[in-house]
Amino acid sequence: VWPASGIAIAVLVLGGVRFWPGIALGYLAAAALNHSPQPAWMIAVIAAANTLAAVAGQQLLLRARFNVAFETARDFFVFVLAACVMAVTAATLGTAAVSATHVHDIVWLWVHWSHWFLGDFTGVLVVGTCVLAWARRGVPRPVRWWLELGGCLALLTFVAMFVFLGDGIRAYTFLTFCPLIWAGLSLRLRGATLACLLLSAVGVWGTTLGIGRFGALPVHARYLDLQLFITVSTISTLVLAVVADERRSQRALVMSEARLRLALEASNTGLWKVDLRSGAMTFSPECAQITGLGAGDVEPTRAGIVDLLHPEDQPRVRGAFRDALERHGLFESEFRIRRPDASVVWMEVRGRGVFDAEGRPASMLGTITDITERRRDERRLAEQARLLDLTSDAILIRDLDGTIQYWNDGSERLYGYTREEAIGRNTSALLATRFPGPLPDIARELLATDHWEGDVVHRRKDGEWRDVRARWVLTRDAAGEPQSVMQTHTDITAQRRALLASTFLSELDRRIAHTSGADEVAETGLHLLGEYLGVLRCTLSDIDLEQGRIRTLYEWTDGAPRVSGSYDAREFFTSGFGIALASGNAVAVDDLRSDPLTAPFAGNYLPYGTRSLAAVSYVLEGRLAGTLTVAGGEARRWRADETQLLREVVARLWPAIERAKSISALRESEARFRQLADTAPMMIWVGEADGRCSYVSRRWTEFTGRMAQAELDAGWKDVVHPDDLVDYAANFEDAASGQQTFVAEYRALRWDGAWRWLHVTAHPRFGAGSEFLGYIGALMDVTERRQAEEALREADRRKDEFLATLAHELRNPLSPVRTGLHVLDLTDDVETARGTRRMMERQLGHMVRLIDDLLDVSRITSGKVVLQRGRIAVQDAARAAIESARPQLEAARHRLHAVLPDVALWVDADATRIAQVIGNLLTNAAKYTPDGGDITLRVEARDAMACVVVADTGLGIPPEALGEVFGMFAQVNRTLDRSQGGLGIGLALARRLVEMHGGSVEAASDGLGRGSTFTVWLPLSVEGEPAALPQVDAA
Repeated sequence: VWPASGIAIAVLVLGGVRFWPGIALGYLAAAALNHSPQPAWMIAVIAAANTLAAVAGQQLLLRARFNVAFETARDFFVFVLAACVMAVTAATLGTAAVSATHVHDIVWLWVHWSHWFLGDFTGVLVVGTCVLAWARRGVPRPVRWWLELGGCLALLTFVAMFVFLGDGIRAYTFLTFCPLIWAGLSLRLRGATLACLLLSAVGVWGTTLGIGRFGALPVHARYLDLQLFITVSTISTLVLAVVADERRSQRALVMSEARLRLALEASNTGLWKVDLRSGAMTFSPECAQITGLGAGDVEPTRAGIVDLLHPEDQPRVRGAFRDALERHGLFESEFRIRRPDASVVWMEVRGRGVFDAEGRPASMLGTITDITERRRDERRLAEQARLLDLTSDAILIRDLDGTIQYWNDGSERLYGYTREEAIGRNTSALLATRFPGPLPDIARELLATDHWEGDVVHRRKDGEWRDVRARWVLTRDAAGEPQSVMQTHTDITAQRRALLASTFLSELDRRIAHTSGADEVAETGLHLLGEYLGVLRCTLSDIDLEQGRIRTLYEWTDGAPRVSGSYDAREFFTSGFGIALASGNAVAVDDLRSDPLTAPFAGNYLPYGTRSLAAVSYVLEGRLAGTLTVAGGEARRWRADETQLLREVVARLWPAIERAKSISALRESEARFRQLADTAPMMIWVGEADGRCSYVSRRWTEFTGRMAQAELDAGWKDVVHPDDLVDYAANFEDAASGQQTFVAEYRALRWDGAWRWLHVTAHPRFGAGSEFLGYIGALMDVTERRQAEEALREADRRKDEFLATLAHELRNPLSPVRTGLHVLDLTDDVETARGTRRMMERQLGHMVRLIDDLLDVSRITSGKVVLQRGRIAVQDAARAAIESARPQLEAARHRLHAVLPDVALWVDADATRIAQVIGNLLTNAAKYTPDGGDITLRVEARDAMACVVVADTGLGIPPEALGEVFGMFAQVNRTLDRSQGGLGIGLALARRLVEMHGGSVEAASDGLGRGSTFTVWLPLSVEGEPAALPQVDAA
């Protein structure tokens, strides 16, 4: 068995004749490796013969249209024929080359040729079929087949070894056919070829060893018999395998045709065939059911079928049929036919031509399907598509792989792609979709819920990115399997940009609200704007149209050169750009070098890195106040929403800057005001329109001793006297309602607890729009003034009372004197005249004392009294006072108790004035003590002071009048004073005289009806020796 022959034919069949050099080299290499004793030319001739034989066999198979799959018995017999041709060719040429070197008899040549022929023949049959069978791809086998193959080969190995490796006594070669038949019937061609190869290998092995069934024969006979055995067994096994496969294929074909018939009936599809040479056509039974045409309704020819077509469809069908034959492609077309009942149905036809060996069309096989319902559905879909085209949203339909199947007018408007450009393209690739999350997660959600909604970003045909609200709906077929996805896309770019702009403006307002100065406001606003727009520079400039200058006020850059400064812009204002800005319009320049507005002076911008810009102006009270300009480093297409954003920003930024400047100036003004108010001698406050107090100066807090915060709002009312608060609040509300100046006085509690009188003057405040803002007022402490006024009023009252008393006191003694003069004129009686003169002398003395007291008061008040100081004993002055007051004491029958120390109490004083002081106290006690009362005069030394105490059991003094008894013209009980006489200047005179001596006088009383006590304090003199004094009779 020569395996190389089988390998050679398999290589040429599978790879083509181009591999023949490899076959020739293979033979030469085999001869070299086996150290062939033949001469080189003979080896070359044999290699050429073998190669020629393989090429001849391959060409024969090609001409006979051999199927490498051995689908039919014909293919196998063609292969056997090719094997014979190869073996004959190789054996003949090889034997001829061998016989050329030696002369052999005819028997030897026949035997040699036979061995060569059978070796190549069996090699092609065994090895060639095995290689071709196992070289095919795409024929998977189940595990059961492999297990069966293993069992069959194991059995064959056992039988072959028994037959070919046994003692050879008995002929059991027929046993080998059992596993071979198994392989041929059950294991198909692959298993059969492998079994034949295994049997051949074991047979050759045993025969070569000289054992087994053929080992006992002579050498030539044993190999000849073995080759014949292998040939017969291989052909038998392979024919059996091929026939079995063919039968299986036929059964499968029958089953397939049955299934096809069922499928055709279920799908309403028929089969047809046309003979292109004769024009005759044949149809399957389904065609009559589909078309509704019987055998007598149609001529079974091409021309007869064409006559059934709608006249409008005939040219199109003929053209498609002709193109399919010319291109050797698929024939597809749709047409209408008329049924006998005059109804029209739509048909879809498909077919493929069958061509002969020369490539000429011989026939065509195809299908015909009723698509009337589908066409109706397509019309309905077309109508629905026209409705979808009326929507503003973009609607597209894609398959599960993303291939676009439908594209409405809204999609064309949104994305800029026509239907022709979009249909058939992948959605994500066409629109460069940016999904909000991983696409597999979105696909899983779509399959699970049959819908998905989210925001995506798509790129238009012109490169612009658009924000889209996507809503996907998954459609399924009748079996519930996913079929396609309908996507509805709503352009939300404007809303998204508006939202972003609104968010930006809110953040801008928030940042501006937290800034203090104008520079900080501008820096914050320009910085935010520059980062939001992604520009190179943002500038705020003011414009002086009269002077023709532009001055950069504030600037923000992203590291670019600055353009700060003041520039002559007279030429600029005459350009189209300047005129547009001056008119209050927004100007957007996509490219400075190409835009007509900026091309003439584009060179002015390029050194600063500016390639594009947008500017808006700010008009204040009809006057162009300034501009906001943003510049880009690259050419840029400015959107309308971006220029609108610039308008919004400048409308916020410019007033905020002006407001910040005003606030700064106001703060400076308020600081000056507060400084002035705090240094002013008056207390200053500021009130709001609603009556709240918003400011008090430092003088007020110093007055109240409270924190300024405690005084704000209505806290100041806490220090107002409750008796004054109601009237003050009412008067203030009346003035505020009329926005008039307010003047009032009230008592307020000072920090030390004293109630002080305050005078308030408040003037209304008005804003720039004449709106009422509240009051600003000043407070002055007028307590001293009020006290002075009260003192003046009291003095005036006392003066009036004094004058009335003086007139009364002067009239009292004058009336008796006048009466006495009249009596003297009328009487001659001496005693009467004497008594009258004594009475007149007493009254005159009383008048003299009154006048002296008045003179003393006048002299003391004017500072004209000169004390005749000397070293006197207080007891002496007391005795003199007792003597001067004795008439009054005795007249009222008072009991005087004088307690004078034995040791003289020396003082440096005017004896007459001290006696006058004590006398005034005694006469005062006599005056205010009912008749028969007790009066005590006590002199003693206390703490280096001489103390003179005059106490009585008289009317007493009310507690509230204790501070007034020493006042000028003071009289506690006027009725009693009138009865007792007196001007009410005695105690005042006593006090002034004591104070002139460096002493003091005090008054005390437990109340009305409990008497009074007056104490005089005089400083003792330390000079001289104390002396004893006699006691004074107190009675």
